[in-house]
Amino acid sequence: MDAPVEPSLMLSGFGGLRPLVSAEADRGTKHLLRDHAVEVDTQSGLVSLLGGKWTTYRVMAQDTVDTIARNILPNDAPCTTADCLLEGADGYSPDSWQLLAASAGWSEAVCKQLVQTYGAKASLLLAITAEQPATQELLVEGYPYVLAQVVYAVRYEMACTLRDVLARRIRLELLDWQATVQAITPTAHIMAQELGWTAAAMHQAIAEYTAQLDYFKQKATP
Repeated sequence: MDAPVEPSLMLSGFGGLRPLVSAEADRGTKHLLRDHAVEVDTQSGLVSLLGGKWTTYRVMAQDTVDTIARNILPNDAPCTTADCLLEGADGYSPDSWQLLAASAGWSEAVCKQLVQTYGAKASLLLAITAEQPATQELLVEGYPYVLAQVVYAVRYEMACTLRDVLARRIRLELLDWQATVQAITPTAHIMAQELGWTAAAMHQAIAEYTAQLDYFKQKATP
């Protein structure tokens, strides 16, 4: 790209802390391994999982549970996590978006997003739209998310706040702050219905999340 990158081109951003197991005090973080370690405090019995990364979450969990089972319970039964399917994996097919498109009339982009996100559970979105036809509409123009996903997040993914839905479930906040602002009000109305929020509670939630996004945009601008 020949043109310089300007702040006005930035759509969103995020930051966080990376948990790393330090080997040498004088080495920079980029040189540290992203392996994990499980430690047991012999005095308190506290089990700590250190380091690791998202892509190795299953083996991290296995090592932690195995450590607890063998050192605290005790239980030396073999771990069976390798045989456990993730939610939505049972009956999943990469081509099932086509059946979803035929049933719901959603665009290819929407159907592929739903199947990639929920796997075989994507069919639950059809039940939601049958119950609430308005939730078949897009959450915000320009992105392949539908209002039914807000209902799904509340009912099946324990979402309790606007940020739970838009940042942690649908993840729109990671892609586009302005689009997220546009999605706040329709998301809030659905959540208010699902969770029994009062009008005052809904407006407070809208105001607080909008202010938080405004703060992010302000801090990101030089």
